[in-house]
Amino acid sequence: MKLKGTEKQVAWAESIRKWVGRMFDDAKANTDMIPQFTDEHLEAFNEAEKIIMANGSAKFWIETFGPHIQPRNLEGLQGRELMGELAYYADQVSPVVAKVTRDEVKEKGMKTKGTRGIDLATRYYRKMRNEL
Repeated sequence: MKLKGTEKQVAWAESIRKWVGRMFDDAKANTDMIPQFTDEHLEAFNEAEKIIMANGSAKFWIETFGPHIQPRNLEGLQGRELMGELAYYADQVSPVVAKVTRDEVKEKGMKTKGTRGIDLATRYYRKMRNEL
């Protein structure tokens, strides 16, 4: 989806969106790391992802996640360094995702606990950092 905003806003917002999307993908790929994470939680997590990723406003991405994710600090990092930075950022992003999506997810009758599923990404990044 093409974001709306000035050229500079869109470029910055897309780089933020890319990293948030990666955190969602990594979290979903590693749900087995938390045995209590049920299909019901995954359903709510998927809904939270859909809500976040569907937002087409560059301003939303910059104001909501800009204070928490610094893409310039991530570009070019690899291995242990990258995993350490992603673990830090996932810690920052998780409560933001929950706050932004909680009401909509709850209105659909889903457990809002699932919206904090990006915590899985934090665990994954820490584990990967320690294995490198």
